[in-house]
Formats: sequence, structure tokens, C-alpha cells
Amino acid sequence: DTLSIGWANSLMTKSLHEILTRSVREIRFRYIRFHGILDDSMDLYHEYSDGTPWLSFTYLDIVTDEILDLGLRPTFEFGFIPYRLAPSLRNIFGTSCLNLPNTPETLDKWQFLVEGVMIHLLERYGSEEVAQWRFAPINALYISYGVFSADEYLACYERTYGVIRRLVPKAQICAFGLDTGLISADGPGLFERLLSHCREHGCLPDAFTFQCFGCDYAKVSRSTTETNIAANAEHLTGEPAPVSSDSDILKHEILLCKKILKMYGLDGCPFHISAW
Repeated sequence: DTLSIGWANSLMTKSLHEILTRSVREIRFRYIRFHGILDDSMDLYHEYSDGTPWLSFTYLDIVTDEILDLGLRPTFEFGFIPYRLAPSLRNIFGTSCLNLPNTPETLDKWQFLVEGVMIHLLERYGSEEVAQWRFAPINALYISYGVFSADEYLACYERTYGVIRRLVPKAQICAFGLDTGLISADGPGLFERLLSHCREHGCLPDAFTFQCFGCDYAKVSRSTTETNIAANAEHLTGEPAPVSSDSDILKHEILLCKKILKMYGLDGCPFHISAW
């Protein structure tokens, strides 16, 4: 029931508006998901010279109004952080930064950002409407590439989850955005650690999201895959990892993930493939 369109700022272009209008009319999507709602292309997060943060909601409002005018509801992905909150300027894709805030100061500023966005959305669109939206922390698959650690992810996830749940208790929170192929190649350890931690700390998501790209990650090193992803960003040819010879790979990897969820008594939770 969800259409994925890439990046938030692309919703401000006329050509995409025409495509989405036809898609909604002919396919009847209900939700729309994208990256980058908090990145620097949206001009949302700023700091005064003394480091005090402040927010601008102009582009956020334009994007959200466009979504609602199309008859859709958003899945806001709170990832790809502003440069000012990043521990380094590595792992950059255009105006998007894959790093996570990893100090008490930057985590506090991250919470200020998420709270500010949520409060603004509630004030502008109303609690009844916002409660029907979906929200997702940054995808955890980047742990597998060493972009950030599981501990850093969970610290940021807990802050994000806590703000959303406190301000909009009925909104659906979706996580963790793991790659099914990496779960298959690396084993279930990371997925189980995230599930165990969230169960222990009372922050399990309402729905589980995954990505499946039909790749056989066991046939290539993670560093090579990362290099190939960067090459694709520069419009060079080649797949990030070898395509799997398993014609039913999506089915098999979904069954694997559902088996793990069943071990935790979570097999009845919604299961979303957010990218493929």
C-alpha cells in the first residue's frame, strides 16, 4: 500500500507531481515513503553561532502539503541527519549524511530536531490526522557496513522512538530497515540483538521493515559492495553485489525473517518491504 519515491525534496518538482498523480489514480497507493526529510536539502536544522539549534519548516510544509493534496499519507523516515549533527563528514550522499549523532550533546540536539518536527506537524495538521501517519528511524542496515555501531543506532533509535510514542501514541512506528540479504549472509545475530534490546527497553516497533535487493552478499566482501554503491552514485555501471541465482530469493529471505520474528512471538506484526 506504499509508494517509495527516493528523496523528500523531489516532491517539490512538477515532473514528479504528474507521475504521482497518475500512480495514485491508477494504482491507489495509500502511503508514500522517502529518504531525506531531515537532511540539509530541506533547510530544516540550523544553529546560531553559540551552537543553539533552531528550525525552519518551510520546505517540510511544502512537501507534507503536496503529499496530503495527492490523497496520500506520509511515512516519515527520520534518518540521513544534518551535517551539523554528524560526528564526521564520511558517508555522504549529496546533501544526506548517513552518520548518527553519537555524543550526549548531539543526541540532545537530535531529540530537539525530532521533537520540533513532531510538534510542528501536530500543530499544523492536527493529532487526529498525524496519528494515521507512519514514522521510521534511520535504517539499521548501515550497521552492517560499519557506518555506525549497533550501540550508536540503538541510542538514537530509543530517542526517536520515545519522542514519537510520547507525542503521537497511536502513530505506527516502523523499523529496523535491515537488508534481508545481509541477514541471510551474516546470520540473524544483529536482528536478534535489536529485537532483544527493544523488548527489554519497551520500544519494539509496531511494524517491521526490510529491504531486499536480490543480491548474494556472500560472494563479495562488504568493502567491495560499499565501493560499488559509491560507484553507482557516480552513475557508473555495475551492480553493488552479485545477483543471486535463487529465483525465489525474496520469498526465501522473507520466510527467514518471519521465522526469527516468530521466535520472539512477533509473527503477527505487519511486515513491510520498503525497498527492493
